[in-house]
Amino acid sequence: MGVPEVWRYDGTRVTSYRLSEGSYVEVERSIALPLLTSRQAGVFLAESRREKRPAWLRRVREWVRAQLAIVWGLAR
Repeated sequence: MGVPEVWRYDGTRVTSYRLSEGSYVEVERSIALPLLTSRQAGVFLAESRREKRPAWLRRVREWVRAQLAIVWGLAR
């Protein structure tokens, strides 16, 4: 089907795959969300099962803001 990126979650770990020359190769970072690593995606999924949704969303938003601050050179 030519999907450029596939994420797989096995209940414990997230694995990202990128289409390269007709086959999928494992990659650490997402094309769609380059700040998000496979490891961090797994952390977020695990936390989403333990925390209430509002608290979890707050934590994800804080993480995104912190990552963007680093990328944009605004980190303290």
